[in-house]
Amino acid sequence: MVTTPPTRAARAARAAACAAALSVATAALPTGPAHAADTITAADQPYYAYYHLDQARAKGYTGQGVTIALLDGEVDTTAPELTGATITDKTPCTVT
Repeated sequence: MVTTPPTRAARAARAAACAAALSVATAALPTGPAHAADTITAADQPYYAYYHLDQARAKGYTGQGVTIALLDGEVDTTAPELTGATITDKTPCTVT
């Protein structure tokens, strides 16, 4: 029995179907949370003592419950999601 090779359109359709199946299967796999390979300590961070963060930690300041955002553009402070938020605008230094 003689078979004819698949047409270019059939090969393209098969390749698209395989790519779609692979992307769906990959997205369906569960992934674990990212974590550091080793525990990071104050000794690993040279700025820790320089900024006296060790003293702040000794006084009980942990930063828990604090969210910090660094943005590269203006923030619309009238947005309803920001109602009640404490927003401090730190304008960057100008380069002269």
